[in-house]
Amino acid sequence: MKRILLFVTLAFIASFASAQTFNYQAAARDAGGDLIIGDDLGVQVRILSGSNTGTTVFAETWTVTTNANGVFDLAIGEGTNVSGDLLTLDWGNVDYFLEIAIDEDGGIIYQVVGASLLRVVPVAMTSLQFEEQVGDTNVIQLATTVVNNTGNITSLSSSDANQESRLLTLENQNLDARLTIVEAAVAQNTADISGNNSALQANIDAVQLDVDGNETDADAAIIAAQTAAQTFATDADTAQSTLLNNAITAVQNDVDTNESDADAAIIAAQTAAQTFATDAD
Repeated sequence: MKRILLFVTLAFIASFASAQTFNYQAAARDAGGDLIIGDDLGVQVRILSGSNTGTTVFAETWTVTTNANGVFDLAIGEGTNVSGDLLTLDWGNVDYFLEIAIDEDGGIIYQVVGASLLRVVPVAMTSLQFEEQVGDTNVIQLATTVVNNTGNITSLSSSDANQESRLLTLENQNLDARLTIVEAAVAQNTADISGNNSALQANIDAVQLDVDGNETDADAAIIAAQTAAQTFATDADTAQSTLLNNAITAVQNDVDTNESDADAAIIAAQTAAQTFATDAD
């Protein structure tokens, strides 16, 4: 597909045939700069709001044939509508951009060739919008009335300013009174909170004293129990030692007695043996 170049020779001329359209005229050239003469072109027109990438607020399509000079003309607003309505656009307050896209084969495979700001607002459309807003009003008479009433309006404005000043003073007084009441309530709440905090602290101190006293009593009880246990252990050791010593002494006495008896028996046996030997001799 050849690259299409548009050279705009005349654009944005208000149509006198209808207040709902405006004319657009351009010359189509190929990438080499040669005019595209006598060819069918598919053209897509879009009007974008705010910028050249803005929202599409109007779109239509055309099939045109360039003339011997490569020029084609559009009466924008009379093409095949895709979306939007030129009459609903806010021409006097919003910047609109006109985007042209071309299919050099006359089809609908469009290639965007440019988007530019509509610097000249279509006069007929702006006038039509003004007519719709004003209706049958006599504009000259209206302007005269406005001029004649300027003094009255100024006086009213001054009176309104005085009334507004008085209202503002009353509002400030009411606000001051309400603020005083709120401040008093806040002060009372602060005092109540302080008193509650003091009572709570006193309770905490009393509980702490009880805990300290209980800890002291517990420590004393533990020391007494430890002392009693030590005393008991000492007494038990002494009694056990006495019993053991007595038992040992008794056993020793038995052993000594048995040894004496044994010695006496041995002596008696020896004596008997000697006597027997003597008698035998």
